[in-house]
Amino acid sequence: MTTEDASKKGGFAVLNGSATPRTEALFAPGPFALSPGVLAMVPLDDVIHCLFARHIYGDWGNLDRPDRKRNDEALQDGSPVISLYRASNRIKFWIVTEWNEIGRTWTTVFLSNEW
Repeated sequence: MTTEDASKKGGFAVLNGSATPRTEALFAPGPFALSPGVLAMVPLDDVIHCLFARHIYGDWGNLDRPDRKRNDEALQDGSPVISLYRASNRIKFWIVTEWNEIGRTWTTVFLSNEW
């Protein structure tokens, strides 16, 4: 998938995440949006890998122990799940999956200064 495949909405590229993740995934990411900074600075392959091979499987990246614990609790109470990764070009980026009444349906990927 390339950024050209993404539709533009409010400055974010919106891509449709898989509604049926592999059975080992902890949750489905739903559709996801990439911020302008991520589109400009983070290799798309890194984003895809971190979202679909790490974030939804409970690998929270570079979070500290208390934040990892909060994520584990969020899987039970419906709070946002937050991960922090470093791309191959050393740029840090965040992935946040939020919950609504029908499940974890929206994931946003952004740089720290776009929080």
